[in-house]
Amino acid sequence: MPVTAAGNLSLAQECLRTTLADATAFRTFAGAADRAAALLRIHHDVLPPPAAAAPAYTLAEWAAHRPYAIVAGEQTGGYSVRHATGGASFGFEESGHLWLLLGAAPDSDYTADADQDAAFRNAVGEIIGGLMDLAGLAGYLAIETIAVAAIGRNLPDDAPGCGEEMLCILGITWGTAQ
Repeated sequence: MPVTAAGNLSLAQECLRTTLADATAFRTFAGAADRAAALLRIHHDVLPPPAAAAPAYTLAEWAAHRPYAIVAGEQTGGYSVRHATGGASFGFEESGHLWLLLGAAPDSDYTADADQDAAFRNAVGEIIGGLMDLAGLAGYLAIETIAVAAIGRNLPDDAPGCGEEMLCILGITWGTAQ
């Protein structure tokens, strides 16, 4: 049974997932008509396990997962609280760091690798813009920074069995300070 996000660490990760699902550019990237369909493409920490407890995905399973997003917490130092006020209104501000991995098959509309790479970078840029548009609005993650940690192509020899894949890793810092 799935565990419902509760508590500061899990809620921040789920809030990023919701923010991403409501970004129009991510819905376009994922081929999702609405939030519910987009959420099916956004996973916490890892993709679902391979079928029948197999040790690895088949190429068909990889293809079925794409495009996808994985929202993950920072394993060291990914969350902090800081004393923010004094006197009668004693309080804290929360902040943290999350990772967002975007994966997709190369765009078959383009035959040249350079065009596929550019199309993927364009899609990632639009997704970043969508996150920026929603950042800090009620119900969405209060994103402070978005940094591209890595972007490129995973070739079949890099990960046997998964086929060629376009990948991007975004580092996202968030906070509650106003």
